[in-house]
Amino acid sequence: MTNFRLAHFSDIHMPPMPKPTLLELTGIRILGLTSWAISRKKIHMQNVFRAFEKDIKQQEIDHYAFSGDLVNIGSRAEIKRSTAWMRGFAPADKMSYVPGNHDAYTEDSIASILHHWSDYMTCCDQGAEILKTLNIELTNAVPFGPFPYIRIFGRVALIGISSAYASPPFMATGEMGEAQRSRLKTILAYLKKEGFFRVAMIHHPPLPRLTPSVRALKDCAELKDILTDIGAELVIYGHNHKNKITNIDNKFGPTLCIGVSSASAVATSHKPAASYNQILIDESKKGWQVNLLKREYIAEQNNFVETEVTPLGFWHF
Repeated sequence: MTNFRLAHFSDIHMPPMPKPTLLELTGIRILGLTSWAISRKKIHMQNVFRAFEKDIKQQEIDHYAFSGDLVNIGSRAEIKRSTAWMRGFAPADKMSYVPGNHDAYTEDSIASILHHWSDYMTCCDQGAEILKTLNIELTNAVPFGPFPYIRIFGRVALIGISSAYASPPFMATGEMGEAQRSRLKTILAYLKKEGFFRVAMIHHPPLPRLTPSVRALKDCAELKDILTDIGAELVIYGHNHKNKITNIDNKFGPTLCIGVSSASAVATSHKPAASYNQILIDESKKGWQVNLLKREYIAEQNNFVETEVTPLGFWHF
């Protein structure tokens, strides 16, 4: 029987931001640097980030799921520093990652993270065997990369989906692309047939109307159709910097889409303080019992504490 504790976090926007080179300051990066200087550096605080690191390391976690946005404008200095942080935080077999729109700020930055962080977004051995069985071959092509990848933990399958591409100025959109959607349909159907509990991870909200169109997943309607038709038990995402649970009904039972706030942010008038989720997935003879524990940053204590326990439900075999 599988008893699995998954920690999900997102949108670190690692503070403070190192200076990019003059050659990197073109187009969208100038806008991003301006946004950081005006507002974002007052939200994504180093003391919150360090408190998050300290707290999550004290928990009994089987695996970390990081749904993107580690950097801000994808400069070489940011990616170099973030690569060192990732490797110090957890080895690749302990953490799975999917890129966010800030990680893919430009095509050169998404190419860079696909190179430097590749071992955090590749299949495990069993996942690779499943793709081989399904005749699915992944590549490192920019921007969509080697997705969806599969990692297996007992009877739990984590499916990493990329929504990251270099969006136009003043936008923060995402896209999966037709080829990735087709692969996802095949993978989800196979994993369901084989009796796995399926957890899909993506950066952007997976459904329409969860965020304004200038920040949305461009093919979220198509993804909703996949989830309605084939299902996944859970979909975890970030991007909105908000905690939210949305339910989709499908013929196999509910699909729960769970958004999480930033892991490095102080509370603002319209966004909550930093938090991360622990998802407890327990298998019995009858099915899967799942609970969510939220740990939230309390500014007065400069620490994360457990603020909410939410039973997510029971999935029958």
